[in-house]
Amino acid sequence: MTGRSTGRALVFRQFGDPASVLALEPQAMPVAGAVDADAAVIRMSCRPVNPSDLIPITGAYAHRVMPPRIAGYEGVGLVEQAPSGCGLAVGDRVLPLRGGGTWASFVVAPARYCVPVPAPIDDEVAAQAYINPLTAWALLVDDLALPRGAVIAIDAAGSAFTAVVLALAADHGWSVVAVTTAPQRTAGLLTSGAAAVVVVAPDDTAADLAARIRRAAGGAIDAGLDAVGGMIGTAVALSVSPGGAFRVYGLLSGLPLPAALAGQVAGGVTVRPFWLRHWQDQVTVDRWSEGFAWTFDALARRRLTLSVAEAFGLDDWQAALVAAARRDRQGKVLLSGG
Repeated sequence: MTGRSTGRALVFRQFGDPASVLALEPQAMPVAGAVDADAAVIRMSCRPVNPSDLIPITGAYAHRVMPPRIAGYEGVGLVEQAPSGCGLAVGDRVLPLRGGGTWASFVVAPARYCVPVPAPIDDEVAAQAYINPLTAWALLVDDLALPRGAVIAIDAAGSAFTAVVLALAADHGWSVVAVTTAPQRTAGLLTSGAAAVVVVAPDDTAADLAARIRRAAGGAIDAGLDAVGGMIGTAVALSVSPGGAFRVYGLLSGLPLPAALAGQVAGGVTVRPFWLRHWQDQVTVDRWSEGFAWTFDALARRRLTLSVAEAFGLDDWQAALVAAARRDRQGKVLLSGG
């Protein structure tokens, strides 16, 4: 056991605007054995602020996320307690998957879901190595199993998720058409490996935007990936060629896709959501560990860069939320320390 035995946690006790309903509360260090004989206690050091952390606080997923609850799904820390024979030692640096909320000093997580982090990868990068990288790997490599030469259309193209998709595309010989509402991101996306960039116009309809995406692809689009919903997500779905696939992994706009979308896309296009937790429930630990192996290798070899915009202490969480909402930021906003 190391350091102090008390900490803090960012808790929401009702649904609402995260800036209004989150509160920094004292947190006692958990005793792993009292929670689960196979659990480890992790002292957190760094956590990103993701849309997927904030949206549940608003009540958007009230069917599966209920207050009171500690916020946050991702981060890195040091093992404080570990069950004997689990392969973890006190002081190991890990990503605690499937634990409680990560926006806290301590997280309790199943030992088998604590992923060791290679020494060359610093905390600010490691903190981002779960949600976006594993989702992209699972979706493209495992779920869709896209062949070399496949063409992908993706919206929200200024996101960290798109950076991972572009790194995967470079490794697997895929071509990516990036769809963005921010024209200033065009040069960076092209430099990062996008084959083409389509900028959403204020007067675009779904049909118009879909036609421009298809023209930018210069041929068939095998897969469409949507994190936005609404008109933009609909356009990406309509751009996919017959026999292709359309996957939804987010809803950043808050606007749902049309209920009849499956009947509007090209023939044979599969239209489905993709949720990382559901995928992890269906595959072996060895399989999702392959995704982390790719991620850590790509980070170590600098084929993948996970950028940081700013880092804030837990005390400054409100400033962190403001910074995370800035559309012009370059990289993730982090909550550091305990």
